[in-house]
Amino acid sequence: MSNRQFDPSLIAVRQCGPKVLVMDKVTGRSVYVPGSKKRHLSLLHESGSGLTPEAKAARDLVIRELSDSGLGILSQPRFQTLNTLILKLTASCNYSCSYCYDFTGSNEQRYMDTHVALDALRQSLEICDGHLQVIFHGGEPFLAFELIRRIVSYGKEMASAAGKKIMFNGQTNLSLLTDDSVSFSEDNNIFWGFSLDGDALLNDASRKTKNGAGTHKRFLDAVRKFPRFVKQCGVKATITSVNHGSLLEMSHYFRSLGVKGWDWSLFQDAGRGKCKPFNYDAGILCASWNDLFDKVLEG
Repeated sequence: MSNRQFDPSLIAVRQCGPKVLVMDKVTGRSVYVPGSKKRHLSLLHESGSGLTPEAKAARDLVIRELSDSGLGILSQPRFQTLNTLILKLTASCNYSCSYCYDFTGSNEQRYMDTHVALDALRQSLEICDGHLQVIFHGGEPFLAFELIRRIVSYGKEMASAAGKKIMFNGQTNLSLLTDDSVSFSEDNNIFWGFSLDGDALLNDASRKTKNGAGTHKRFLDAVRKFPRFVKQCGVKATITSVNHGSLLEMSHYFRSLGVKGWDWSLFQDAGRGKCKPFNYDAGILCASWNDLFDKVLEG
């Protein structure tokens, strides 16, 4: 790659024991380099004209290595062909989470029309270039599971006829699982993620039922009834002022559950959470992230 494409302002550097972590501030992509290269990394912000030939060669080598790893490169988004279809099946949910960004109160009982869903799927399969990912979004998608059946069956039939591949996934709170819905999901390779904000103390501070009760017990019920299914799901937590300093504790808890993976998103000041004291503190969050990252490095 040309050095002119490289922007050193996108690069963050952190010493981690004998190695140095180099991260792209925009994409989050990162690599480790030997500690001996930290001096060369410090040259990234220097202009080539002010360096000795040896230092300039070292600087250019570091830029090439980082560029080849996809770090520090300014790129414009490319929109080529459709590859993802998000279907908002319903705005309704059987939970009443305090920070829900999607809550408006006016359209909670609305469900997507079956013909609209299938037509969107048909058009997407016609446009996509070989692969299509379909995401089931809510509300709580399991409230519309009969619609999910129609979509999956129709989508697989259409994709097969067109010689294309189709994948399905979605996000759920796990409270509405049945033997039938679990079997259908497994038989059709639907990958589900579930929402959980940590152990009972952290989770139940914000994730509540309609009558204000905590929801962690319902999660444990799902684990007890469908342990294999739950462990194949990925867990996603929402970071708020309740848990922004507890990333390490959350990681330990999720690991103890044996789930497939853990991801998190930041609280959004919208919906039911608007004007409520859920905004996380960036300083506390970063310190918590550093604690977690240090433990990962330690193994």
